[in-house]
Amino acid sequence: MVDHHGSQCGFCTPGFVVSMATAHVNARTDHDDVLVSNLCRCTGYAPIIRAAEAAASAPIPAWMETDRQALQAPGAIAALVSAGEPSGGRGRPAPGPPRTS
Repeated sequence: MVDHHGSQCGFCTPGFVVSMATAHVNARTDHDDVLVSNLCRCTGYAPIIRAAEAAASAPIPAWMETDRQALQAPGAIAALVSAGEPSGGRGRPAPGPPRTS
């Protein structure tokens, strides 16, 4: 992103980078569609698309491939969500009224 001048204020950068990384690990090159839900008020989208195109030829980091495979295992998402725990496994109370049980 930085090499292609796709980041100015930095507010939207994390969302763009995560969307690009997810697209990259899933071999998606339809950057306009992949990034459609991210908004940038500073840069304009041409430098961001150029950054995504430049990153498309980079190898997928081993840790991303390992995570992708782990998440595709049966029950992996359910285990992360910790069904039945009010906090969703995040270690803090869920929003809403206090429980009285």
